[in-house]
Amino acid sequence: MSLRDLAFAGRTLRKSPVFALTAALTIALGVGASTAIFSVTNAVLLRPLPYQNPHELVIVPTDMRNRGVKDFPFSNANFIDLREATKNEFQGLAGVFTFPFTLTGEDGMPERVHMGFVTTNYFQLVGARIAFGREGLNWQRPPSACRLWRSLVTNTSSAGSARIRLYSANP
Repeated sequence: MSLRDLAFAGRTLRKSPVFALTAALTIALGVGASTAIFSVTNAVLLRPLPYQNPHELVIVPTDMRNRGVKDFPFSNANFIDLREATKNEFQGLAGVFTFPFTLTGEDGMPERVHMGFVTTNYFQLVGARIAFGREGLNWQRPPSACRLWRSLVTNTSSAGSARIRLYSANP
């Protein structure tokens, strides 16, 4: 592109500012939309799951609404039967049950969070380490995400003695 071509393009855009503004906005929207679509695609499809050996994870859903059980989609008996029946097929089987809660910290401000119960082998199967507390059923403190726990407790050194209140969304 020569200097003469740039001068001609500048004169043309100065003569029709509405066209120049429309063209600039169209290009900006196109670049922004492309960036947003790539960011979502990269996070959801291209980047691997943040677990150890994510290609080996399997989700086994079940539904008990036909039995009149509305809020608990997998019974303990079914889980135990499935775990015993798949000992040779899977390295392990972990149960996860999530539900909404309202959590209130020391400051009294309620926050809507999703809590979950997991079986004792869950963290071992996904290759995660416990950030706070201990694994297993004998927790001395409630298990929680470290970031959420720190946001609820003002002084992180007193996190072990902090009090929180949990309110179930389903009374």
